[in-house]
Amino acid sequence: MPGSSASGIKHAASTSATYPMLDLYKAEQFINRFYIRSREGNRPIPFILNPSQKKVMQMCREHIEAGNRMYVIFDKSRRLGITSLIRSLTQCHLLEKPFAEALIMAQLKPVASSIYEDSVTLAKQLNLPASSMKYTQQEMNFWKVPSKLKWNTANSVKGARGLAYTNLHATEAAFYEDDEVFTAVLNTLSGDPENMAFIETTANGTEGPGQAYFELWEASVAGETEFLPIFLPWWEDPDYIRNPKEAADAPSNDYEKYLMHDLKLGKERVAYYRFTLANKCSGKLDKWRREYPGTAKESFEVTGEPVFDFEDMTTANKAVKPPVERAEIRVTKDRNGNKATPYKNKEGRFYVYEKPRQQTHYFVGVTIGRGDGPDDQDTIGMVCWNGETGKLAARFVDQLNPANAAELVCGFGLLYNKAMVAVNDGNGGFGSQIIQELRDRWRYPNPYRWKGRNDRLQSEATAKTIGFSVSEVTRKMLLNGFIASLKRGEVTPVDELFVEQMPSAQWEEYYPYDPVAGDDEVLWAGLIGWIARSQHHPRQCTDSVPWQDEGLYDEQSSFIPHKKSNFSTSMIRDGILTDEYTGGMNLQSHLDARDRKEREYGQPA
Repeated sequence: MPGSSASGIKHAASTSATYPMLDLYKAEQFINRFYIRSREGNRPIPFILNPSQKKVMQMCREHIEAGNRMYVIFDKSRRLGITSLIRSLTQCHLLEKPFAEALIMAQLKPVASSIYEDSVTLAKQLNLPASSMKYTQQEMNFWKVPSKLKWNTANSVKGARGLAYTNLHATEAAFYEDDEVFTAVLNTLSGDPENMAFIETTANGTEGPGQAYFELWEASVAGETEFLPIFLPWWEDPDYIRNPKEAADAPSNDYEKYLMHDLKLGKERVAYYRFTLANKCSGKLDKWRREYPGTAKESFEVTGEPVFDFEDMTTANKAVKPPVERAEIRVTKDRNGNKATPYKNKEGRFYVYEKPRQQTHYFVGVTIGRGDGPDDQDTIGMVCWNGETGKLAARFVDQLNPANAAELVCGFGLLYNKAMVAVNDGNGGFGSQIIQELRDRWRYPNPYRWKGRNDRLQSEATAKTIGFSVSEVTRKMLLNGFIASLKRGEVTPVDELFVEQMPSAQWEEYYPYDPVAGDDEVLWAGLIGWIARSQHHPRQCTDSVPWQDEGLYDEQSSFIPHKKSNFSTSMIRDGILTDEYTGGMNLQSHLDARDRKEREYGQPA
């Protein structure tokens, strides 16, 4: 068991401004003297660092030696021991830094209190005199240092003022409901170089409650914060293997191909995947991917309630191709009207995957992406689809310039055979201005007309409504229509940026529709363009199997002309139906026929 002294944990050059942090080599030796609960048997075992924990310690040493504070943000799979490691490093901090004040913060009270109770259990192993340590349900104090540890929920910390912490452990941080929590709590940490901050969680998507964490993670990966980003995949754990004979036929599907070819995993890992999928994830691939992501990208793709599953994303990624060229478009006016002229440009904003074809119908979707910060500009995204083939023909995205936005949209549509242009009106946003200018200033000849929630021209007023208005209901229309087409192989999204933005779409009803610049404006432009193509399809729909096909219906139904049932025969005898109607009637047709007979004979049929 650990002794009462924690001396020697701090770096020998602690008085220097260069390396003021803990000596993590000595901290590791100190941590190894503790006992913790085993992962599987819930019994006490020596705290010997596992490979993931050793990787974290080494990366932190390098981070500190580069002149940074020990600020770390984790994106991880479950049960890799990171919470235990952070708890132990916090213990070292409390013993070594006078007047240290550490905080454990979670969204839920039981989670925060559980980590705190484990910290108290850890501290009891120090065998300190009763006068040196005191703890309550909320706070633990080391009187002789002095220092203290407390826990709280994220909402409580956000509302507090005048706090000054030296150590922060923010757990399950992607599930904080208020996106201002990070700003509030990080501001409680002073500029002291000995301060420590750990943000650890499994991912929770890129929108909604998980958005603030995702943006902090992305900024840290880009080197824009002082946090060290560390992703910990499940396959680094040496215990996550099984007998490779259990996966002798691997790879047997696309996901196993991903594990073996993309992640370079062996069959012993695939065997573990199969076992865990069946026994701990109810056979649900999306649940496995949420709990055991293989890459940081995958962790954000599958958390929350993603619209597109692994098969959808695999199909979309296989379709991605480079553009045939990039271009700019210029619109000119003459007595014959407006004309769009493309110009090749290696840095052009228009990504062309298919040049306009004769006698081909095209559909363009347009949406505005809002800037996500006070200094971020709005963007405009446009996607063009080939109506006959379903292939993505061209894509455009750039910062929004209100002066020429409608001109760009007009030129894009004119170039592609006067494509039907569907603009998201943004519920009164700048999209409405584009719609108005297309109609009045540019006299665009082929605007999308709203067909209603039930995909039909409901009334004369509805038929005259130009543009697409997105609500929670129509948002589902966009997503469901595109998913159905993707699974049937009717749509080919060849643009890399469009496919990259697909994982951002979530099913949660409380997510407002509000495209974000650089995040999903191209995706939603494509979805709006696709629903225009679906509702105003260029070819007349025909039944793939006509009801007159006798061979298909012989064994499925007797209600067809060549094999009448007693029911249908009696209706014909009574004059309700005729032979020509018995093949494809629905209930309403039957009722209409009865009404006609009543009118003809003046009595109930």
